[in-house]
Amino acid sequence: MRLAAIVGCLGTELTKAEIELYQKMTPLGFILFKKNCINPAQVRALTSQIRELLADDKAPIMIDQEGGEVIRMGPPGWPDILAFSEFGELAEINYNLAVKLLKLSTQAVSEELKEVGINVIASPCLDLSYKFAHKVIGKRSFSANPDITSRLARQVVDIFLSNKITPIIKHIPGHGRALVDSHFALPEVKASLDQLEQTDFKPFLRLNRSPWAMTAHIKYKSLDAKRAVTLSKKALQFIRKYFDYQGILISDCISMKALGGNFSKIVPPAFAAGIDIVLCSQGSLADFAEVLKLSPVINKKLINRLNLFQSPYQTTASDGVKPDYWRAMEQVKKELKLAILKK
Repeated sequence: MRLAAIVGCLGTELTKAEIELYQKMTPLGFILFKKNCINPAQVRALTSQIRELLADDKAPIMIDQEGGEVIRMGPPGWPDILAFSEFGELAEINYNLAVKLLKLSTQAVSEELKEVGINVIASPCLDLSYKFAHKVIGKRSFSANPDITSRLARQVVDIFLSNKITPIIKHIPGHGRALVDSHFALPEVKASLDQLEQTDFKPFLRLNRSPWAMTAHIKYKSLDAKRAVTLSKKALQFIRKYFDYQGILISDCISMKALGGNFSKIVPPAFAAGIDIVLCSQGSLADFAEVLKLSPVINKKLINRLNLFQSPYQTTASDGVKPDYWRAMEQVKKELKLAILKK
């Protein structure tokens, strides 16, 4: 029976110890990080190994591949990807060109993922950019403008879906105002509900039909003054009702210090609050085992949502020839640089 958790991998291939554990306690899927990704052939072998273990061609294999500082598959095996902020800045002066280049970049990322068998991407970031906030979001954000953010993020979501890759919008209902990094502490947002509805909430409301959404490990005083969204039934019910969100809610990584670090006080409350899938991307094999032990078997509601939204696995081998995404990324960089210079 599959458990409602996505966990990390220890290295560039599954070890004997990992295989033995996951045969006993089987996660829904896996997430890959930079340490797991050397080159296309190696990642393709790893994803094939994972799917063989899970006996599921549609098993979610996930990655953070936003661009800028958040790239798991990067040089020398893959080209660099521009940060979302670059396209947001260009949109302020030439929206049509920004859309053209963003589409080209997103299609190139899609080709990267299809080539190696990855079918879920933790992107795009719908958080707004605030100068007063912690830099943990920073260039990961398209813009401080909710309209530009919504319109550009829509392009990203649509292109991933057209390539049968499942996008995850994040970090619902908005991480932009955080004054501390949730990897290390619990941020608290004191903005009123009216302020949030006029700003941070807008992109998530406009993209409320996205298949998956990742929750923010943030305490919003206007939603629940006591708990982070990921652990708050009140906040998650608000997300379901206010955003009319019917897709899959996956937590941000539960090993982040914002949640306190004690899995026994994180995993059961997260599921009780309304999280569909917990994500534990970083940790030891013992950590992953503990998370799986605390996670329920996937229920009928999650199975229905997965059947409705999950993208089928695809792969296209490059046979040693650099795919077109290398040229596409170079074109994006060149045209964006020229546009900025003309400004």
